[in-house]
Amino acid sequence: MSSVASPKNCLEFLKTIGKLKRTGWVHREVKELRLRGAHTYAKLVINSLNLNQYSDLHEHRVMKISLVHDMAESVVGDITPHCGVSNQDKHTREVNTMQHFNSLLGEKVGGEMMELFMD
Repeated sequence: MSSVASPKNCLEFLKTIGKLKRTGWVHREVKELRLRGAHTYAKLVINSLNLNQYSDLHEHRVMKISLVHDMAESVVGDITPHCGVSNQDKHTREVNTMQHFNSLLGEKVGGEMMELFMD
């Protein structure tokens, strides 16, 4: 596996993670669906505003974990407790997806993403 992702693989990855809609919003037939990217951005803003309250946290790492946290959902879906999927099955699906992203993005970036996801 290459340690650096090809431009084609980077674009495939970005295209994949940009598609996911919030499951709860879809089930409730919300007209103005917010994509996962908007959720992730909101999470980053909230984290950046609150990080100064915790001196023992590493800001850079927290922000990276915030970015990686929901990436697998772009493939497996935004699985909620109401979807009838066990926590173990959800975790297995998400880990398999992150391993796929790892193969797309190369060992350096993909490996770091996998490590952050597992944290």
